[in-house]
Formats: sequence, structure tokens, C-alpha cells
Amino acid sequence: MTASVQAGKESTAHSATPETSAEETQTLHARYVSYSTAEDVQQASDYSVVGRVIASRVEVWDLMKEPGAVPNPKDPEPMALPSTVYTVQVETVVKGDVQPGETLEFSILGGVKDDQKFELSGAPVLTAGAGDLYLFNLVDAGWYPTPVNLQEGVLAVEQNDVLPVTGTELSQTELAVLEESVSEARAD
Repeated sequence: MTASVQAGKESTAHSATPETSAEETQTLHARYVSYSTAEDVQQASDYSVVGRVIASRVEVWDLMKEPGAVPNPKDPEPMALPSTVYTVQVETVVKGDVQPGETLEFSILGGVKDDQKFELSGAPVLTAGAGDLYLFNLVDAGWYPTPVNLQEGVLAVEQNDVLPVTGTELSQTELAVLEESVSEARAD
């Protein structure tokens, strides 16, 4: 995320707020920029790569120390939340300064901290080592890249089809544009 998170208050386009549920799971909600075309998604991405998740780990960050974070004077307490950092084995590069065969790490808010689970509402569920192939559209967010948003940031790749993992705003036509860019990058 590239903006501050402040104890339940949205402060910019990227924000998250915890919501406690009965199972001791905190559901986090985030607002991301949405895109109307596949070209807009890829233009906004610093990295657009096809790869497989090979590892994951949870890190806890004080989000108020995030680059560009604006402290909330009404809530001076640090907001330390877990983020899951995924390691991707890159197979195909559509965009970005990475080569096939290299690894790339990115993060999604959520994970386990102090025996409490935090889940980001609408986030894709990725399993390290499962062998699933994905198209990752990521923006450089200061610590680790993050998905451009939860709908178009992580898309499944099956053969030459690009498919939504979570509900996507992109039409079938726009998904076909992403498929074409993946096919072109694989042909190079």
C-alpha cells in the first residue's frame, strides 16, 4: 500500500480498517484505485509478470512508518499489522525490471500476528508451492510491490487464458487484451 492506515479511518485512496469478527479474525478493508481498461492496469503496473508462488512469510510492519504515511493526531498509537510477503518465480515478463527465472517478492495486507488472524476482504488466496500460474500486476509501494488492486492485481493463467481470481471489474474483452499481452511476452 502506498498510503497511510489510521486506526479505522481512511486517509487516502489506499487504506485499511480492521473489523473484528466472532472467530478472533480481524477483517481488513482496503480501497484501491480501479481501472477501466487492461491497458490502464498495465500502464499503472511497475511489474507485470507471469509466475508461480514458491514461498510466503508473514511480516509485521508499523504502517505509520510507511513511506509517505501521515500520522493521525487523534490516534498516535502505531498501527502494526501483518502482511504476507509472497515470493514468485518469474516465468514471463510483460513489464518491469526483472528477468525470467528470477524471483520477485510482493505483499498483501493480512496474516497472523500474536495468534490473531487478519484477513484482507477480497484478497486472493495464494498457496505457496501449489504450482498455480498467475499474472501479477504490481506497483512499487516502498517496502515490497503490492497488487495494483485486488481484482486486476492477481489473475489466474490457465494455458493462454487470463481469468479472475476474485471479482474483477474488467470485461471479457479487457481480459482478452491481457491474454494477448501475456501471449506476446511468452513468444519473445
